[in-house]
Amino acid sequence: MATETDASIGGGVLLGALSVAGALGMYVAQSQANTAYAFAAAVTLGVLAVGAFHVYD
Repeated sequence: MATETDASIGGGVLLGALSVAGALGMYVAQSQANTAYAFAAAVTLGVLAVGAFHVYD
């Protein structure tokens, strides 16, 4: 029976991909406010991605 799970890899990769999408949102944003929101999303999702790797380790 398996005692380990790959949740850390899946969750971390998912959040990392969303973080990259937020960074791309900064590039295509039309206004400075939208750039700031995209940056905040990218940083927050990046922090959560690192946390996901550590929580399920």
